Amino acid sequence: MLGAIGDLVEDVVVRLHGAINLASDTDADVTRRRGGSAANVVEAAARDGAAARFIGQVGDDPTGRWLTDALEALGAECSVRRIGRTGTIVVLVDHDGERTMLCDRGACTELTDPDPAWLDGLHTLHIPYYSLDLEPLATTSATLAAWAADRGIAVAVDTSSAALLEAVGPAAALARIAALRPSVVLANELEAAVLGDGLLALDGAIVVVKHGPAPAVVHRPSVAPVEVPAQRVEHVRDTTGAGDAFAAGFLVALAGGADAVEATRQGHRVAAVTVGRVLLGDREYAYRVSQLKEGEHMLVILGNGSSSFKGSAFVRGGIFDRVRVDQGLRNTMFTDHEFINMSGVAANGAPEFKESAGFIVRAGRLDP
Repeated sequence: MLGAIGDLVEDVVVRLHGAINLASDTDADVTRRRGGSAANVVEAAARDGAAARFIGQVGDDPTGRWLTDALEALGAECSVRRIGRTGTIVVLVDHDGERTMLCDRGACTELTDPDPAWLDGLHTLHIPYYSLDLEPLATTSATLAAWAADRGIAVAVDTSSAALLEAVGPAAALARIAALRPSVVLANELEAAVLGDGLLALDGAIVVVKHGPAPAVVHRPSVAPVEVPAQRVEHVRDTTGAGDAFAAGFLVALAGGADAVEATRQGHRVAAVTVGRVLLGDREYAYRVSQLKEGEHMLVILGNGSSSFKGSAFVRGGIFDRVRVDQGLRNTMFTDHEFINMSGVAANGAPEFKESAGFIVRAGRLDP
């Protein structure tokens, strides 16, 4: 079982229709969803069919119960204390897609008096750096990490935030990470740049540096770095949870016997699924995936051109001649038999598109 300690909060996403009218009204779409890095890891693992446990503290209030109920409904376990007030993150998304976070972590950082039973059955304890920032959560996380190492449970750390690492200072941040004796450290390119060469000098740790849609780089002791291509999902501004989903896929695969390179591929796969849910919405994504046969994929085309991407050949013979995928000497076009009518993009902050369509990619037709 994969365990993750840290935040479980309510995200309130406010998508502005235009510029803010100071001291007056501004039209916006407001949605609420579950958030928190540790909780995202647990959700992604559970959705992918793995056993997972969230460890943390939520408020003794209806919001806290709603958040834990939602995780447990996915099949995850929750080892939580219910004290105080559940945290809330307000995410302001302006009309250009830029994001501003207003953070109130509430009860999350107040977790204390760890219970050794929280580690029972775990193969890995995952700790986002957010869980090492404020007390008493930081000491609780470090205590659990020490207990985990003594019990032969792997410890993994995600470096979480370049801004947080800069505020703490690279040397102090690296010392805090090293003290946990992690076997895995996950970072994106900005976080890796802040931590510098010391990141790759952590004793015995596998270090994976993610580069968004570009290949991730796997660093292992005494082995040359290996680049592992990501699975691309285009036209998504809201990639919330993708990095946490990568962690879930990577850590579950590694614990299951995969080497670090194959585990990275699995991390990319789970991250792409999460972005797909963000792109289409949970219900639409689940339905479309359920319609695919083994070996099939779905290609989503979004258009804002002055004319339709369907083209005249579609009207005459059901062939989408304006949609073609070229891979080396192979080119692939689609017909009306592979066409799926899409309802648009569900992602918060995504632009409006005049046209959207899905195409079923039959097994062997192209390399996804």
